[in-house]
Amino acid sequence: MTELPQHTKPLLENFKHYLIGAGRATSTTDSYYHDAVRYLQFLAKTDPDLQSIHFKKATLKAFVYELTVDGIQKSTIQRRLMGVLAFWEYLNDNEMAEKPLKLRELKINIKPVTNPTKSLSHNDFVRYIEGLQDELAAIE
Repeated sequence: MTELPQHTKPLLENFKHYLIGAGRATSTTDSYYHDAVRYLQFLAKTDPDLQSIHFKKATLKAFVYELTVDGIQKSTIQRRLMGVLAFWEYLNDNEMAEKPLKLRELKINIKPVTNPTKSLSHNDFVRYIEGLQDELAAIE
């Protein structure tokens, strides 16, 4: 993963405190914090010093595309976008970014990742079960 510039660490810590202050659950706070880090790492690939944090639709679409290519499930991508949007909201509340859009307003289509696994044929399944039975018999 891309190393983040030092100046982003206090920003991320303050974001975490913002989430806690908003009454978010610990698991949600941790997830949203991770999502913000992941998004900043994505941005740092093109702007290593992270002089600006972009929340343009095209940038968010590129982020979603990268997550899709990485094999992340659609539901996880949607949840990660919620974390990024919470980070955007935090920056807006602190006058560091424009007003955030809602996920629906972004109209980002997340194409499902196809499962590359194939079902076993009947013969392969029988061989698999027989192999398991042989291994279990060897253990006994």
